[in-house]
Formats: sequence, structure tokens, C-alpha cells
Amino acid sequence: MYGREQRYGSGQEAGVYYIDNFTVTAHGDVPDADYSSMEFKGSDDKNSSSADDKVIETTPVTFSDVEKHWAKDTVNTLATYGYIEGIGDNLYSPDTNVTRAQFIKMMADSFQVQDPKYVEIPYTDVKGNEWFAPAVKVARSLNLLEPVLTFGNRFLPNQAITREEAALVAARVAAAKKAAKKTENVSFKDDSAVSEWVKAEVKDAAEYGLIEGYEDGEFKPLANITRAEAAEILKRIAEIETRFNIYVDSETGNDQNEGTQKAPFKTVYKAVETVRKYNKNMHNDIQVRIKGEHYLNRTLALTEEDSGMNGYKVIYTSWGEEKPVLSMGTKHTGFELYDAKKNIYRVYVGEGRQTRQAYFNGVRGIRSRSVAGLANPKIDVDAGHYISDDTQLLNYAHPERIEMILKANWCHSKLAMNDVKDNGDGTVTITPVNEIWKPATYRFKGFSDHRRFPTHLENAYEFVDEPGEWYLESDDGMMYYIPREGDDMSTMEVTVPKGEQLLTITGADYEKRAKRIVFDNIEFSYTDNARPFRTGGWSGSQNGIYEESSVEVPPHAVTVKNARNVEFTNNKFSHMVSGALLTHDSIQFCNIVGNEFVDLGGNAINLGLYSDARDTHTPEALNTNNRVENNYIHHIAVEHQSSVGIAACWPRHTTISHNEIVDTPYSGMHIGWGWGLYVASGTPMHDLEISSNYIHEVLNDRFFDGAGIYTLGTASLENPELRNRLTRNYFENMRNGYGSIYPDEGSSDWNITENVVDMKDVPNWRFHWGDLGIYENKDFPWLFIWTDTIRRITAEHNYSTNDVYRNDGQRSTISVQDNYHYPNANWPDEAKQIIAEAGIEEAYLDNFAGITGPQVLTSDETQYTLTKGTSLDIGLKVLGHYKKEYPRENFNIDYWVADPAILEVSENGMMKGKSVGSTFVVANAVIDGVPQVRTIKVDVDSDFETLGTKQSSYSMLAGFEQQITVNAKTALGQTKEVPTENVTYEIADESIASINEDGVLSAKKQGQTTLKVTAEYMGLTMNEEISVNVITYSKEDSLELPYKLAPDSLVHGNWTGESSLEENAIAVTGSPAFNLDFQLGSELYAFDMEIRNPNGWPTLTLRSSERMGSYADSDCYMIGFKKDIIELQRFNKGERTMIFGEDEFLPIGGPGIPNSPEMPLYEYGKKMSVITGVIDTAQGPRIVLTINGRNIFDYVDTDPKAVKKDGYFGVYNSGDFVFSPYTGITD
Repeated sequence: MYGREQRYGSGQEAGVYYIDNFTVTAHGDVPDADYSSMEFKGSDDKNSSSADDKVIETTPVTFSDVEKHWAKDTVNTLATYGYIEGIGDNLYSPDTNVTRAQFIKMMADSFQVQDPKYVEIPYTDVKGNEWFAPAVKVARSLNLLEPVLTFGNRFLPNQAITREEAALVAARVAAAKKAAKKTENVSFKDDSAVSEWVKAEVKDAAEYGLIEGYEDGEFKPLANITRAEAAEILKRIAEIETRFNIYVDSETGNDQNEGTQKAPFKTVYKAVETVRKYNKNMHNDIQVRIKGEHYLNRTLALTEEDSGMNGYKVIYTSWGEEKPVLSMGTKHTGFELYDAKKNIYRVYVGEGRQTRQAYFNGVRGIRSRSVAGLANPKIDVDAGHYISDDTQLLNYAHPERIEMILKANWCHSKLAMNDVKDNGDGTVTITPVNEIWKPATYRFKGFSDHRRFPTHLENAYEFVDEPGEWYLESDDGMMYYIPREGDDMSTMEVTVPKGEQLLTITGADYEKRAKRIVFDNIEFSYTDNARPFRTGGWSGSQNGIYEESSVEVPPHAVTVKNARNVEFTNNKFSHMVSGALLTHDSIQFCNIVGNEFVDLGGNAINLGLYSDARDTHTPEALNTNNRVENNYIHHIAVEHQSSVGIAACWPRHTTISHNEIVDTPYSGMHIGWGWGLYVASGTPMHDLEISSNYIHEVLNDRFFDGAGIYTLGTASLENPELRNRLTRNYFENMRNGYGSIYPDEGSSDWNITENVVDMKDVPNWRFHWGDLGIYENKDFPWLFIWTDTIRRITAEHNYSTNDVYRNDGQRSTISVQDNYHYPNANWPDEAKQIIAEAGIEEAYLDNFAGITGPQVLTSDETQYTLTKGTSLDIGLKVLGHYKKEYPRENFNIDYWVADPAILEVSENGMMKGKSVGSTFVVANAVIDGVPQVRTIKVDVDSDFETLGTKQSSYSMLAGFEQQITVNAKTALGQTKEVPTENVTYEIADESIASINEDGVLSAKKQGQTTLKVTAEYMGLTMNEEISVNVITYSKEDSLELPYKLAPDSLVHGNWTGESSLEENAIAVTGSPAFNLDFQLGSELYAFDMEIRNPNGWPTLTLRSSERMGSYADSDCYMIGFKKDIIELQRFNKGERTMIFGEDEFLPIGGPGIPNSPEMPLYEYGKKMSVITGVIDTAQGPRIVLTINGRNIFDYVDTDPKAVKKDGYFGVYNSGDFVFSPYTGITD
């Protein structure tokens, strides 16, 4: 490190340069030394050190014999930059005397002038060919020598120089350099002992700050100068034109000081101002050494004008071992008890204040919240409001400040209540801010599950009811808080973030970048995010952005733009409401190494933005040659929960390695961007290595469609040899069903090798509390290749506990082979070595206190069911590295229950069912110094109470079958199937439907009948009549409609997606892909079709209004050929209307058409004859599908949004469609 041991890495562009020509090496004691053998070093090429993009890497020098010497820092600094050298054996000999020749050489070389050939040397003891002769000429030419010094025309080069003689020379050097005096009227106790001929210069030297007296106040003019004293004078001479160190101390400093160790500045702002005075002609690194905690009332804004120049760096680092703190948090004390009954305290923090987080003695509080969401909510997306039973909100002091929290898929949104209206019927209408409501909810329009509803509410005084919760009343400036166990409110200090950006480093553009700026061993903390207050919330999307359409990121505490050789090493980023470190636009040769990122609201590291340059013909504008290594990223994304640990967009020649990421609600890393948009053009991304990272306990909330490492978008096409590499990473407990390694849409050119994936102990995963089903552990894929826009992937020699992977990519270009399965994680030595090497390297472990201890609060399950009156442990665990479990009783865990009438939870985590119902438990504990919250759904149920069938009526398609079962049911609907021998069935009209003794109901012809079901089981009886309605999606003339044979252009036309000709056929593998020569008007077409890849969502697209788009940006009909059903749906610019399909999507026409193994309508990998298209009628478009002579559906779309214009024929998520001429296959 710069403030202590230097460990930040070697950099990529190293050169060797010497800073000045006054390096001196003395050999032995002065009286006996052989000065003719002294070695002088300097730069032979001064211009090379000012090359714009060079970096001069220096190796810190530490002489062993100055470790406890007063001149330690001076001597080591000068030696580091080549000003002086030691005497060998890592020794400097600081107390040895310096000769006249040596000292004159030091002073003369500080001017960096050539040997003045015209100057004569009049001294009898200097012949002109000595090593110091040129320096003597320079000294004479600059009038550095007083005649008294050379009395009798003798220079006396080997004579030890006295303090007064050295003062004279140094004072004249300062005058020649036009230095400013730092003080006036300096005197010493022994002024009378100073020789008359040198009195003025001694006084000048003291006033220039070049010399000082001893502790007794004397100067001792006739004493000799030691090597240490000479080094100190040399350093002060050098600092007339440069600075080695600038000191800042928030406690003892003053901005009127000189910024020295003895007289430090108070603020970092002043240090930056001082750097600008010296950085234009740098001959060494400038270190700004900072001590204490610094409150920044404005952003510390650095530009290219604050760069390190001439190859050298400006380094902001610690003054000593302890990290200084740069903070935007204001501190407040003086809490008073406000509500004794609820144990609520309060303190004044300032009127008009707003904040999204507050920190109590450095520990993040919990913004006041409900445990659950709205009561019996209904939604009207188009009207823009909810209706619920939450009439209590009408009595809240400020319902308009409440935020509704939505967690859906990969999106985390917060919606402010703009208005709460009493409907007069026991319900209220809640209207959020519309601009936020639309993007947050429209993407889920048509979904039936609770993704559309808030998971909980935040920010009301009335919610303050549990330890750790707080609320800020902005009107009167009072902060309310319930203390946690162990809090001493008499000394409690709350820190409230006030600003959003601590630091920006901004170059004007890629031609004027900020360069060679380093921040090392600094703590950045306490920043806020005011945007949701300004806009009424935020609509979140994956990777920490606000909204996919705008691709806007929250403000980050530290932002770097247009920069080269900027480094962040060994720092700590903590207590931030949004993201920590964002780099974007032209970022090159930058290092992010050895940092800790903890307790953040958003992403830890954003390496590039989605809007960054993709033009590979402008390499100066690209993100390239960067390193992200040995960073400890934990407990992040507490505000923007769809954020990730490391996001990298369009990186090239970049390394992301040896990082540890733990405890994130969404993915560990997101790499790339753009989905399949750049498959044809490519992007700058290549030669990216992601290696030896340790990623564990991520995706630990209800978010999904992410992974330990998730990639998105295409790589570069310019150099296929420079593939990206994802190798030797260790994944542990990815709590999600989408895989540890997930190449998503457009991902290309990855070698995925030698990774280890341990999912052995991950519980079954419930999509949205089971609304979307349960994903069993045995089905968790270690690799998830999602769609056929993914290509050129090699996945080999990986190790996993699950032998499950998904490959829906372009199979001809993807290789998944030679991977190894160890279900009990009994790894071979090769895998154990990968695990041992993954994560933080040993040299950096000391940076991170607690990294080897307890890290994360997790749970065995996210949902439990127990019977009323019974008990069950909540199953929480505290885990550390490699799933090491720590005793739960060692941690104070608070349990909040949404409805205590249903469930109680003891202090030791034992749940007991009190009454039938569903509720939520929120567990809250401080682990690893950070509050961690886990939400668990609990159903308290009854014993089996009734018998019944699944539904009271059935609509069935003629020709299909339905299994009728009887179940024993509990109050909450848990079921146990009744054996068929305990059930009898009786059908009223067997011409319409029939049923056998096993309960298989067969629909025969269109009509209605009644099914009588009786059962007796476990002492329960039932006698039900079920209405059976046999329907058909066909019409009488469906098979008689005229059709045309598909034109030759279906096979030989111009397809936009990837395709290849086969014998009299075309295989279409691109997605989306459209035939530009085949548009659908008002007719049906016949062709043969085969679906070779059943995975994903193989879909035909009819009448697409856009020839290059997809359902997200066009109007079209889509026919989906799923494994179990056929779907028909309409899209209007991304808005889905399910016509026939799954209940989840609220089909308006009926259920999807079954495709069962017993009665297949089509089979993957088998050719079928298809007649399909759209016929315009007076009522609306008539969409028809016939397969192998059997009409599947014939539907007239009467909706005003029906697609009435001609459009393109195509496929989506293609599943490898093969089209060929019609042959008339029949079943």
C-alpha cells in the first residue's frame, strides 16, 4: 500500500526512469572515502518520462538502518525515486558525514542542466575530469559558491561540509529557483557562532524552510552535515518544484498550513488544490497522506487537470495504518425516550431531511416496514391503482410517503403512494406515482400471481414496531428508532447520509482522460440516493438499473469516466444507499484490487456501462486492459435488490479474478449486455478472463433468472482466437433454479472450463412462494444455456454436484462434454485444488477483518407448512466459508410475525401454529457487522377436513382425456389423493363423455353432461355433481377452408435469422427469424414442419408488423409448441393477450390444447404437415391451425387490438425449425 505496505499490483505499462540527476552513493566514512568511485545516476531521456500514457512504476526502498531513524521517510522516499542510493547491503548509513563534493553535486543536479563547457574551474584541487567537476561548473555558473568557501583557490572536495556551508549553498539554490519564504525573522540561540560571511544565507535557508535548529534551539553552524540531514535538505529543495507528500488531518489540520507532516491541511479539497500546483512537471509520485474522518459537503471532483503527469502518479492514501474515512454522513447524538410503551427513542437530525438509510453506531438500521404487503389486493394496471382492504392507511399521518416494495422475477421496484382514497366499502384505492407505476407493472400485465403486488410497505412512523427500525419525520427533523439488544441510547450516534457522490474522476473525453490517479487504503462511506424522492420511487430491472428502456443507473458513490491508469487498491466502500464504484466510457489500464465492498444498496463494481462505445474502430474509446482482483464483496444490494456484485459491460483484455462475492439477493456477476442485438455485428468484448472467484450464497431472495456468473450479449467478432474464459471459479449454494453459470441471450465465444459447482445443500426453490411451481434440487442445472442466439460455447472439465445442464443454444457451435458429477461433493484432488485457489489470495486476506468467520444468515427453506398446535424449528443457519455452520444461539436474532394470531416464534426460533392461516416471519440479525433480513412464509393448516375434486366443472376439448381425482383437503387446501378404490363415478350422458373406474374422463362430442362422484376416506365422505362441458376449438368448416401451398420462398427466400439449406428444406436456427419474401395476408398456407429442439419456446409468428423485431416491439400472433400444450397468443408491442394457454396467463379463449404422450398432436424431431394462417372476416382475423389433417383451433379475434394488417412469417426461440414443401401427412 501507499500508506503502509504496497500491494496494489504491478500495472501493465511499466518503464524505468530516473527523476533527477542528484543520486549520490557514499562509501565508508567521509574522511577516508574514495569519492572517485561514487556512482551518479540520472535519466538519459527526459522526454520519455513525459510520454502521455506511460506509467513509471517504482519499487519502495526501505533501508534497514533507518527503520527507527528520524529521517526514515525522507531517506526511503528519495531512494525510491532515485534521488539517493544506499551504501550496499540494504544500508544507508544516515549518520555518516557528507563531503563538499557530494553536497555540491546534489544541489547542482537539482537544476537539471548540462555541463556548462564555457565555465572554467579555477581551483587547484579540481582538474576537471572528476565525477563532481560538472557540478562545480554548474555551481559557479549559478553563483552557489561563496569565495570564502574556496579560499586560496582550493575547493577541498573531500572535506566534510559544515552546516553553515551547506546552508549557504542551499539558500542560494532556493533563491535561484525563486522559492517563496515560509517564515520570517528566524533566529537560533547560537546565531553569534555563525560566521559573518554566511549569516545572511543561514537566515535565508531557515526562512525558506530548508534547515532547522536542534531541539535545544541551536544551529551548530560548524558541525558537519550527515547523510540523513543532507537528504532532508535535498528533499526540501526538490519540494520547491514538486511535492513528495501532502499531509491532511481532519482533527489537527488547518487549510492555512503548508500541508506538511508538522503542519497538515485540514481538508482533502485543499490537498487537491495543492496537487494542481505541482503536478504539471512531476518528477516523482505525489502522495496525499490522509488521517481521520472527513465529512465532504460536496463531491470531491477530480478532472484530467488532477492527473499524475510525466508517467508519475498522484496517490491518495492513509497517513499511517488506519484507514481515513471520506464520508457524506452527518452524525447526531442526544437520543431521548419518546414512547416508553413501544421503546421508541428520537433525536433531531434537521428539518427537511430525507434519507433512505440511517446507521446507528455504524450499523444500518431497518427502514420502518410492514412484514407483509397489501391485504386482499386487486390491481387495475391500465387505471394505475391497487384496491385493497388496508383502510388503516387512511389514519396514518403521511400515507403519501409510504413506498410499496415489488419483487418480481429479476426486478425490484419501489412505488410511492401518491394517493389513498376511501372507497366506503371497507376498501381503499391506492394510486402510485404513474411514471413509476407503468414500467414497474406493465411488464407483468396478464400474470395471475402476486408478482404484481407489493411484498411489503416502507416508510411510515406507524410501522416502527421492531428493534432496529427507524423513521425520519422530515417536517420536524426528528429521527425515531427502536434500539436493538445491546444498544446504549445514552451514547448512541446515528449517521445520516446527505450527499450522493463522494468522488468523481472525470476526463473530458477519451483524448483528454484523467490519468495516473490512485486511491489506496481509504474508506468511502455514507452516501444516499435521492432520486426516488424526486420521482416517486423507481422501476428496477436486472443489474441494478432503473428501467430497461432507459438503462439508467443509480448514482454511485465513486464514479470514474474517461480514465487511464486510475487505481483503487485496498480501500473499503461501505454504508452506501446505491452503488459503490462506477467506471464508464473510456476506461483503460485501471486496477480495482484488494478492496472491500460491504453494506451497499446497489452494485459493488460497475466496469463500464451499457451506453459505452461499441465501435471497435475507435480503440481509444473502449474499456480495455483493466483488472478487478482480490476484492471482498459481501452484503450488498440491500436497496436495489436486483443489483449484482460485479457488472462488466463490453470489457476486453480484462481480468476479473480472485474475488469473493457472498450474500446478494440477485446474481454474483453480470457480464456483457445487449441480448441478441449484436449477434451479427459483434461487440468489443473479448479476451476477458473470469477466474478463481469464490461466489456463494447468492440469489438468496425471491429474485430469479440470474446466476453466480451471468453473461449476456455477443462477444467481438474481430478475433475469434481471443475467446473469453470463465475458468476455475468455485460456486457454492446458488439458491436459484437457473444455474451457477448462465450464458443468456446472445452470449458467444466463451470457454467455460474447470469450474466447481456445489449445490448439494440448497433446498428446493419456490418460484414466488410456489406461485410458479417448485424447482427441486435434483433439477438444478449447473449450466444454463437459454436460447439459440447463444453460440460458440465450450464447457468442458467442470465439476458439479448435479449432473443437470440445459443447452438450448446453437448446438452446432456448442460443446458440453467431459464434465464430472460428484453428487455428495466428494471432490477429487483436482477439484479440491480449484476450490482452495478460488477467492481472495493470501497476500490480501489481512485487508478483510472477519472474512474467515460467520458471514451470512440463511434458511433451510423459504416456506413452511405446519399443523395448528404443532411446532417446528424455523431452520435458520449462520454460515461462513465452505458452508461452515456457526451456532445460531451465539447471535441475537429478532423474529417479526405479520399476524401473531396465526403463529408465534420463540427466541430460539421455534415456530408454533396458533390458528389456521398464512403469515410471514421476518428474521433480523446482525451478522458480520451487517444487519441481515430473511423472510419466510408460514402456512398454519388444519388436519384433513373435507373430500373433494379439484374443480366443480370441467371444460374439455372433444377427443381429449382428463384424470378426475378426489383429494382429502385441509383448511388451506393441502391435499392428499384418495385411492380410486374408495371412489365411484357415474356419468349422466355417455354419448357426450365417459369415465372408467380409474377416473379417466373422455370427452366424446360437443355438449354438456353431469358427473356424479362419491367417496369415503379417513372417516370423511363426499357426494358431488360435476358439470362437464365438452367444447371444440374447431368449426364445422375448419377442415374445408381453402389454402395455398407455401411459396418456394419459404425454403429459398431471404431469412433474417441464421438458417441453412438442406435437401429441399431449410433449417432455421436464428431467433427471432423472419422470411422477408413470405408475408401473410388473408389466406392459409400449407407446408411441412419439424421442430428439432424442444427446449425453450418454439413458436411460429404470424403477421409480424416488424421484420427484424420480436413480440416485444411488434404486433403479431404467436403459436407456441410447448412439450405439453399448444398456445395461441397475441402481442401488441410487447403486451401479451393469451388466447389459448396456461391459466397463469389468464387465457381469454380457453386452456391450451393438450399434447400428451398418449395422444400426441405433434412430436419433436418428427415431420408434420401444417396448414396455418390468418383469414380476415367481418368479425375479425380468423387464426387457423391444422396439423396432420386434424384441426387444432379456429379462432376469430374480435378484440379491437386484433392484428388486421398483413405481416411477416417467422419463428421465435426457434427450436431449430425445418420447413419443406407440403406432403399432406395425416394421423
